[in-house]
Amino acid sequence: ILLLVFGVAYFMFFRAKIEMPNFIGKTKQDVAAWVTQYDITPTGIIFEEAYSLDVKEDQIISQSVEAGTKVKEDVKLNFVLSLGVPNN
Repeated sequence: ILLLVFGVAYFMFFRAKIEMPNFIGKTKQDVAAWVTQYDITPTGIIFEEAYSLDVKEDQIISQSVEAGTKVKEDVKLNFVLSLGVPNN
């Protein structure tokens, strides 16, 4: 019976249940809306910036967790945000 109780508790409280979207090509505001919608802990979200010849300014170049992966509310995520084409 204890095993059954622990199994049910795991599936109800501890299992990852939020599907990670594909944010590549989206904006920082899209990530913020998703964080708010699913009550994701915002302190685990980190944005880095990089120049890109292919991705427009203020769009996400990459994300640390693959789209479709199930995550929990306290997930740690890194995003690389485009600064656009470098000015030389």
